[in-house]
Amino acid sequence: MDFVFTNNIMAQNAYGIVGTGIAPGIQSLDAYFPKAIFKKNVIVGGSADHYPRDTFFGGSFAEVHGTNLGVDLGALPAAIRPTPDHRR
Repeated sequence: MDFVFTNNIMAQNAYGIVGTGIAPGIQSLDAYFPKAIFKKNVIVGGSADHYPRDTFFGGSFAEVHGTNLGVDLGALPAAIRPTPDHRR
């Protein structure tokens, strides 16, 4: 089965999407999931040079909330949803 990962918000954390012995991002996706559909995701803390072109990036979840990416952060679990105290 092919890997489909679209319209998600995720944290880069230490490595992002990575496989053992392979560089993070596109290189890992190509190595482990050559037919992957990976598009229109938001990666908080990620780097554009590692992911497909239609991936969006933000420095924090609060920053992502302040953008016009069509992202409904209200639909996120309360544990990771930005609060008014974290908005700019």
